[in-house]
Amino acid sequence: MNEEKKPVNGLMGFLARTKIYDSSIQMEGRRNCYIDNARFLMITLVVITHFTQTTGVFTGLWKYVYFFHMPAFLFLSGYFAKPQRNAKKCMGILMLYCISQVLFIFVERVFLGTDCKISLFYPKFGLWYLVAIFFYLLLLPLMDLIKPWILFAGLYALGLIMGIDRSVGEFMSLSRIFVFAPFYMMGYYANKTKVLERLSQKMWLQNVCRAVAVLALIAVVYLQDGIRGQVLTSKRSYDAMNLTNPEGLLHRAGFYIIGTLLVWVILLAVPRGKAFFTRVGTNCVTIYLIHILLVDILINTGAFPVIQSYVTKWGLIVLAVLLVFVLSPDFLAKPLNRLMKGEYPWLYKKETEQ
Repeated sequence: MNEEKKPVNGLMGFLARTKIYDSSIQMEGRRNCYIDNARFLMITLVVITHFTQTTGVFTGLWKYVYFFHMPAFLFLSGYFAKPQRNAKKCMGILMLYCISQVLFIFVERVFLGTDCKISLFYPKFGLWYLVAIFFYLLLLPLMDLIKPWILFAGLYALGLIMGIDRSVGEFMSLSRIFVFAPFYMMGYYANKTKVLERLSQKMWLQNVCRAVAVLALIAVVYLQDGIRGQVLTSKRSYDAMNLTNPEGLLHRAGFYIIGTLLVWVILLAVPRGKAFFTRVGTNCVTIYLIHILLVDILINTGAFPVIQSYVTKWGLIVLAVLLVFVLSPDFLAKPLNRLMKGEYPWLYKKETEQ
């Protein structure tokens, strides 16, 4: 006989009864609510950090988030990556990058009057993510052939060594592509082995991870003056960051260790069920692309200090969260999602023509 289910008490029980959060719903259609919740959390933290970093408030917060937000974003991208039939996806991502890069340059030069570089090979603010995904997808069939322990050892070693090369920097975001590659493949293997799915079902582990996440935030805020922001962005060589090679290797190794730990801690702390914000996570790429254009405009027009004069530093966080929801409607996301998935039949030859 099946045991009668006991009502859930406490905070989770209250949220379930009010339907703000329903832990009994794990899938909506074919989508995984847990992953969409994680995406919502990551994109919200990205927008918040761009607002706070630009205005110079909450330095400890954005340094904390920088340890894991893009590693986690790439982890989630790798989670859904497949080594087969990626040609159209690669083409879609490349087209999306080119369109976005041209739009950024056009806005900066024509509307903002800046003397920015006209080039497709130096990704504008935040667009390096698309370049990285393009190369990871392109190389995934090759990386999938290598034994995982050899692959990860090689990727981490490349990420460390890359900082020694003074010529590697912002050109095609090569530094970031190499440094963040382990996180993408980590997500790929987390799905392949189902390890994230198994671990995320353990409620005690979720609670432990939430406690660790809070303690890590406190530690980073306390130690923030000793943490170099440039080390967390990983876009320059050690020499360009005024670090000797041994110092740079030590800093980047620390970033890898703490970043990897926090990626798992934060992702395992995410609630599994459907919540009022779950739908927002389905459109995080659109939110990401539109918000970085808006932030770029606000930076170049000097609007951030004006905004900050009208709202408190906590108000900036509220504005950032509101922006996430404003940019989340499906009508904004659908064209970009279709392009990234290669779902424009008029663009490609039919199978019989290939």
